[in-house]
Amino acid sequence: MREVELISVPKKGEVYQVLEFVIRVSNQNFLNPFTEVSVKGVFSKDDGETKTIKGFCDSYDGSLYKVRFTPQSVGTYKYEITYRDSETFQVFRGIFDVVASSRKGFIRADPNNPYHFIYENGGHPFIFSKTAWMIGASRNWYAFIDNCRKDGFTCIRFALEGKFFSQGMGDVWPWGGTRNNLGGQRDFTKFNVSQWRIFDDIIQYALSREILVEPVVFTSIRKREFASYPIPDPTMELYWDYILARLSGYPNIVLWELFNEFDKEYDYQKYMGTYFHEHDPYKHLVATSFGTTGTAAWADKDWVDVAIYHSCTGDGDHGFPISWYYEQATKIHKYNKPAWCDETGREVRHKNNDGVHRRKQYWTWYMAGDYTNYHSHGGCQDIESLLKGPGEEYCKYITSFLEKIRWWEMNPKNETIVSTPNVTGAFCLLSENECVVYLYLEKTGGVCDGGTLNLRLPQATYSAKLYNPSDGTYLEPKELIYTNNIVSINIPRFKDDLVVYLSKR
Repeated sequence: MREVELISVPKKGEVYQVLEFVIRVSNQNFLNPFTEVSVKGVFSKDDGETKTIKGFCDSYDGSLYKVRFTPQSVGTYKYEITYRDSETFQVFRGIFDVVASSRKGFIRADPNNPYHFIYENGGHPFIFSKTAWMIGASRNWYAFIDNCRKDGFTCIRFALEGKFFSQGMGDVWPWGGTRNNLGGQRDFTKFNVSQWRIFDDIIQYALSREILVEPVVFTSIRKREFASYPIPDPTMELYWDYILARLSGYPNIVLWELFNEFDKEYDYQKYMGTYFHEHDPYKHLVATSFGTTGTAAWADKDWVDVAIYHSCTGDGDHGFPISWYYEQATKIHKYNKPAWCDETGREVRHKNNDGVHRRKQYWTWYMAGDYTNYHSHGGCQDIESLLKGPGEEYCKYITSFLEKIRWWEMNPKNETIVSTPNVTGAFCLLSENECVVYLYLEKTGGVCDGGTLNLRLPQATYSAKLYNPSDGTYLEPKELIYTNNIVSINIPRFKDDLVVYLSKR
């Protein structure tokens, strides 16, 4: 006779802590434990707050099922865990307490600053992502995440399904059987539990290191191997349900990216995006991506929450000056939602070989009010080697500078700039209390002999600092003069680029 036990129940939890309820099944004889069993949890409080969460199978033989619940408020919760198969129906009930914590909540679009993100319990995540396509097949994923933390990256973007750039590491395959269907065993109604446990480990460790994650649902199988896109798609809904049951409780997930670089099948992608919106109990953001098309992926549509853009392009020596990058950045900064260049050009393949020019590109995306990404061999072909790419050493100085100011309140205001020293270009971000100006020379190694930067700013008393993007050091300007709504700042000689920061005293 089949036996069903609830073997693990949290007695107490913290707000935004992922809590697990574990069911063990004995004497099971399922043909497919992923489809023959239904498990769900209902969690409620006396104030009327209720959330229903689907469970998932965490074993190949159907001996283990889990329900993951992440409380979003303090209080005493009642739980009701229901198990059902063709022979057995069982309900487990109980209570547990949730106390306050300092954990960060789920990420939303900021309603007051719609081009930026916000934690639902307050505070703003600064996002500088790094591609980590095959981290799910990497033996060095711990070190990769540790390096991201040290190098200033706050988010990793990786495939839940993919084989490109595998370099002998194997396949990231979330379903039953194998991608190449060896022995006819490929089965989209079953799941590769070992692979999913690796995803859990990666996301949990990233959370412990304060790294956000951006899982990509499809990278290869839907784009290249399936010729049809049925609506509805019951087979793929099993996959989406498994993703949501298993992963949606993690607060460090920024968004679900539906497809990597797929600008076709709009109706299917809309259906898929709507499905995630309607079935995700924690309401993560949803987006998709095109290739380097010059536009953000369906960013004008309501079912797309973030304007995702890819710019797999080169450096200035290969026809892509900084002014071109700023033009692209302003194109996606118009949809009243967060804008994110989530894949940038990498070395060799895209001829983005000049590390200093890449530094200028990344500053340019942020100066347009957007977010950006670091894309390199070290996140693609050579993820196992932990290889550093051109310009990677400068990324931490972008993050450390912007995280110290209220960047989410700032908007592009280049009209603030009246005149500059002899530089190639300048961009400005402005809020009520802060101003950032980025001065740059196009050619790597170019030198500005200094001069005066004049800014049109409201009457106030300002303090100013100069920031060196190459090493993260500050210095005080020698002179700051305010005359007739014009602030004049003496700029010393510098090479390549310089950041000027002003704040009201």
